[in-house]
Amino acid sequence: MLDNTTNESIDPQSTRIERNKLVFWIKNTRAKEAIYNQSGKLTLKDHTITMFTVPSDGPEVQLTKDEIKVKVCNALIKRYSAEEKRLDLTKFDRDPDMSGMRSRLFEIAGILGELITEKCADLISEIDFSHNNLKHTGCLREILTACKVVTKVKLDNNRINSLSDIRSVEKNASGITHISLLNNPVKNLMDDAQYISDVRKMFPKLIELDGVALPEKIKFETEEENALPPARSLL
Repeated sequence: MLDNTTNESIDPQSTRIERNKLVFWIKNTRAKEAIYNQSGKLTLKDHTITMFTVPSDGPEVQLTKDEIKVKVCNALIKRYSAEEKRLDLTKFDRDPDMSGMRSRLFEIAGILGELITEKCADLISEIDFSHNNLKHTGCLREILTACKVVTKVKLDNNRINSLSDIRSVEKNASGITHISLLNNPVKNLMDDAQYISDVRKMFPKLIELDGVALPEKIKFETEEENALPPARSLL
């Protein structure tokens, strides 16, 4: 069908079904361009299909779990700063070491969690998840629980629409003192004061939000604290 549409040989590789989608990779450059030009609605004789094209470094390679762990480990070694105790997972699926395999965080969070547990569970105090197209943090649970002493989390430039979408951070990294959600939709969907108040309720130890130090919470003494001690009875 596509051969007739593009007048080019398609020869699809690494063909697979993902839910209701047919995913494949092709090498023929002119065929790629032809399909790209057809992206959108393509009307056939008896039905219409939707086609989308995305750039790819090559067909997906079927790797064993051990082979995947080696590739992920190589990427982590480059991204970990022992001096800062910081793990940088920004744009992780675009890391050169991840080419040829599924590497979005929600696809490999389990392996990331295993490697962190094995090699540096007590050595990561800061972790950066920015630029990963995240709509929520549920997929980060295994990573966060592996990081035993993490206190700083960055989630900048993702697709988080609500604070309820970061509940996984609240539940699995209770010691957070710094968190950043810059350039997420949630920042534009809430009043600033309410946003700050709600985030502080989620993370009671928070001292910095979106790169800005927070003022100390105002504490009011209760009536019981102000009450005078009872007078001693005279003997």
